[in-house]
Amino acid sequence: MIRTKIIATMGPACGDVETLHRLFEAGADICRLNFSHGTLDQHLLTLRNIHEAAARFDRPIAILGDLGGPKIRLGPVADTDGTGGMPCHPGDTLTIQRAPITGANLRVSTNVPALVDDIRPGDRIYIEDGLIRLLCVDKKPDEVHCTCHVGGVLKSAKGINLPSTRVTLPSITDRDWQCADWAADNDLDYLALSFVRSAADIELLRQFLRNRKSDINIVAKIEKAEALQDIDNIINASDALMVARGDLGVEMDVAQVPLSRRTSFADRKPPANRSSSQPRCSRA
Repeated sequence: MIRTKIIATMGPACGDVETLHRLFEAGADICRLNFSHGTLDQHLLTLRNIHEAAARFDRPIAILGDLGGPKIRLGPVADTDGTGGMPCHPGDTLTIQRAPITGANLRVSTNVPALVDDIRPGDRIYIEDGLIRLLCVDKKPDEVHCTCHVGGVLKSAKGINLPSTRVTLPSITDRDWQCADWAADNDLDYLALSFVRSAADIELLRQFLRNRKSDINIVAKIEKAEALQDIDNIINASDALMVARGDLGVEMDVAQVPLSRRTSFADRKPPANRSSSQPRCSRA
């Protein structure tokens, strides 16, 4: 039996019925709705098209909703020299402040004002998947000062990774709860939880789904080194794992990512409080 499945992320270029049907013919098994982008109304239109295309097909097509999670991003940054953002060179001191601003003159903000409370001197700050690397050297009540070690161009909304900081953000955001509610309403097969830190994150989402009388399968996305400290419990609490090696490779030494698996799904049985039945899939 072939167990490998192909996940296709949905977007404007592939959301119409005919294109979806060609994707299924080419071997796509699962359609991923990325809640980090688009509106729920747009996802609903795509979902309807998936159902229509899947009804013509001779095998089940599953649908996975991917929650965005507490992704930390730069605030708006001015294009100061035509590069699309603000250059930050090795040796420069970048200030990250609490109050929202348009970044300029080596001063920026983020989409999480409380972030300055979590960062400590000595913490590493990686921007745009680690292309830009900084080290916090000083902290004040409403801003932190960072020395740039690997430079680049700071651009609006680029992602921030904090591999040595224990972030106090909730693992499930208000937007995630809205999307989980929508997923339950629309009977999705899988729901992926981003930036999982511990099994408690999975149990919190599962209880929410139980309250909605939903048996959606939960996928734990492993993209923080912190999750590896609780990986056995995360595996037991979830229905599947998705190893986001890109984000995980920023959070830890990329060479350690393929070596960090401490256990596997081999011979594991689902806990007694969960159904082991196959997920519901989109078909006629």
